[in-house]
Amino acid sequence: MADRDKVLDQFFGDAATPIDWASDAEKTLHFWLDDLHCPQPISPMWFDIGGWWLTCNYMYRRFGVPFGKDWVAKTVNGYLLSAVVPRPADEEAELSMLLRRSPYLADLIGLKRSASRFFW
Repeated sequence: MADRDKVLDQFFGDAATPIDWASDAEKTLHFWLDDLHCPQPISPMWFDIGGWWLTCNYMYRRFGVPFGKDWVAKTVNGYLLSAVVPRPADEEAELSMLLRRSPYLADLIGLKRSASRFFW
């Protein structure tokens, strides 16, 4: 199994693509261009008041999804970048064990036995 903590590459911005990082911890997250939800550049106002990521931490707490505890976003040159904040390893292990013991809960939140690494 691949080492999930291994860093393959990093890009923290340059003159053509300036990125404002809120903290050093934010730099450790895996951000991706979220062109599924927002394929076009978004306005600063929409980013501040219209983003679904503002309430995703509730859903992670409510359903106990093991792979994340929050969804954060930022804009770079108007485009939306998203990242999932991972849970600490001990919390992830505890929640994974709970989901293995409760297939109904796993199906409820969309973690199918055949498609989830948490069951095997």
